[in-house]
Amino acid sequence: MNIPAETFAHKTERQIKIPSIYSEKFAEFYGAMIGDGCIYGTMAAFCITCNGVLDEWYVTRYLKNLCFSLFNVQPRIYYAKKEQVVRLIINSVEITRFMVKFGYPRGRKKNVDLEIPKEFFSDKKLLSACLRGMIDTDGGIYPHPHTKIMLDFTSVIPSVIASVSKALDMLGLRYGTSKNRMQFYGRDKLAAYFSVVGSSNPRNIIRYLQFIRNGVTPSAAETERILKQYEENLSIPYYGPVV
Repeated sequence: MNIPAETFAHKTERQIKIPSIYSEKFAEFYGAMIGDGCIYGTMAAFCITCNGVLDEWYVTRYLKNLCFSLFNVQPRIYYAKKEQVVRLIINSVEITRFMVKFGYPRGRKKNVDLEIPKEFFSDKKLLSACLRGMIDTDGGIYPHPHTKIMLDFTSVIPSVIASVSKALDMLGLRYGTSKNRMQFYGRDKLAAYFSVVGSSNPRNIIRYLQFIRNGVTPSAAETERILKQYEENLSIPYYGPVV
């Protein structure tokens, strides 16, 4: 789907930019929107909402910078302490119209037909970037009693699960499935996932690195402790150790 930028790029004080839908940055952003994003029913804005502790660095630094580079708009960041969430918001009808025209639903995502855009299936780099955004927001890495580590992706939208399954098959990645969930168990499957898809979220990167170093996947409390000292000293997206 080729959407000309001039369709939406009206002159405003902010000089809003509409990116190419065939860029890896946009594919990753779109994946994050599929995972934890929402376009307001009024079309006045969109937001991405994540865990206020474990995802703070990812939202306030990585996603914030990613959105600015894509749209030339500085996102606003809000904290809802009672809900323990951090929310990135951009107010722009131009951008929300662009997103809706590209296929993203407005309003609540319940009972909607939402999937990875067909355009991303034309390029494995775009497909990997979109999956990275989805799993960095709506998935995560956790301890497992038998394999010591697992990556879990969850969605209550059947079309999302179906398109993720199609994407993983196309990328040649092995995974398990259960109701509304997809999992990668153990060292080998996680290594393959990271080498192809990678992660831009320190929550997942830290847990994977700790597992590689000592064979133990840290708990949420331990991850939070490490995140407080986290500095951007890795190339992001991170694709695992160089072999």
